[in-house]
Amino acid sequence: MNKFSEIQDKAEKNGGFFLSADADSISISREMLSKYVSQGKLERVQRGVYLLPEYFEDEMFAIQIAVPNAVFSHNTALYLQDLSDRTLLNFEVTIPKGYNGTNLRKKGIDVYAVPKEIHSLGVIEVKTIYGNYVRAYEVERTLCDILKPRAKMDISVVTDAFKMYTRRKKRDLSKLSRYSQILGVEKKVRSYMEVLL
Repeated sequence: MNKFSEIQDKAEKNGGFFLSADADSISISREMLSKYVSQGKLERVQRGVYLLPEYFEDEMFAIQIAVPNAVFSHNTALYLQDLSDRTLLNFEVTIPKGYNGTNLRKKGIDVYAVPKEIHSLGVIEVKTIYGNYVRAYEVERTLCDILKPRAKMDISVVTDAFKMYTRRKKRDLSKLSRYSQILGVEKKVRSYMEVLL
């Protein structure tokens, strides 16, 4: 098996993406990766992330690969879970406090930082429109997050999300209540739910 075949094999198992961090495991130099880019065999998506040209770039998946501890949240999580029909202007992620989100912000991504203890609360895997799985907050956690003052959410987006949630057959009101207590938005959640249920 030649070196490019090894790259292809690894990339195909990863939605078409290949990481420069994986190059060492198959003894491929950074110069060789650059050569494959110039030959059109790979596309450089971002620093350290490459894509086979026959694959569509899934921006969400690329972000997840580059920053594994980023969790899609707020409007992005609403969109991924069909609680918003608005087009995303930019992605929103939540990272643990202490992690440097500068590179994400430079790419136009809105970044929220939360204490490590609550960062993993309610994380699930959700499929993107390209069929790749990314980490996002589940619906109940997202509904709590969008009520926090620093989220600066459009009130109509919040109201629509709660309306859509109450119409769902699969909803977990006890989980919503528990998350609202942990995240300090219990009164706000209760006021929305009392009106809509």
